[in-house]
Amino acid sequence: MTQKLKNNLKKHLFVYSILIYPLIMFAVFWVGINFNSVIMAFQYYDKMGNVTGFAGFNNFIEFFKNLAAKSADITIRTGVINSIRTFCIGLIGYPISVIVAYCLYKKVLFYKVYRFIVMIPQIVSGFVLTLVFHKFVENALPSIMNVIFNLEDFPNLLGDARYTYGTSLFFSIWSGLAGTILLFTSSLNNIDVSIIESARLDGANFFQEMWFICVPLIGGIIGTGFITNISSLFTAEGPLVAFWEFGAPPEVMNIGYYFTQQVMRNKDNFTGYPMLAAMGLVFTAVTVPLVYLVKGIINKVVPEV
Repeated sequence: MTQKLKNNLKKHLFVYSILIYPLIMFAVFWVGINFNSVIMAFQYYDKMGNVTGFAGFNNFIEFFKNLAAKSADITIRTGVINSIRTFCIGLIGYPISVIVAYCLYKKVLFYKVYRFIVMIPQIVSGFVLTLVFHKFVENALPSIMNVIFNLEDFPNLLGDARYTYGTSLFFSIWSGLAGTILLFTSSLNNIDVSIIESARLDGANFFQEMWFICVPLIGGIIGTGFITNISSLFTAEGPLVAFWEFGAPPEVMNIGYYFTQQVMRNKDNFTGYPMLAAMGLVFTAVTVPLVYLVKGIINKVVPEV
């Protein structure tokens, strides 16, 4: 071995030693698991997890039958509808995040109060925040409404089927704002001050500066976050596990939670796993083209995404 080769080996040894562990984890827990899921979608399993035969496309057929059936497994259909509906309604979080981030960037009146309110989910542990919110809605809020407004029959917003979905959706949007706002605020702070000063000299007011200067300059970050959310369209489960563990009511069910619930409830019975794997492939086949389509559209509007 030449001296040059030895020196190069010593030079890169530390980097290789750092990278080898995450590469092994990636190979085992992402490549390996996903490869196994693809194979599983075309197999039959017994209760113990042993392969009993080749299923062909029967697991996919079973999934589509359950999805289309009017009375068989409405949970799957409800989960698909709720996942799409939650994503669409959750889009309101983007303009809210941009506006709040811009207000924090401009240090408007009481901006520290706004920052505290929206940053609570980042400061407090997610489990603690969910527990406090659950107890507040379940016990404290009815008592407060009774004392202040004399409403004796104020409903439990997480226990009443009429309000369960809306309440869980509100918590998902609110708890998700903090990270987005933090990212947008950081991006705004990186804007060259001379650009902002030039806009002011040209007579741009508060909202014109935001819409015509700041939003285009952080458009890449906004677009990237939007694409990331689309990629998790059928995997995000929100706070459902924290609120109800694995017994959430059907009206709040989404596909991400459905996968988690089925796996945790059937840890000793693997017969349903192949259909879940087939479901995963179907949703992947829907999501991947959608991600690239949206990315292509955004790239035409914001080239730096």
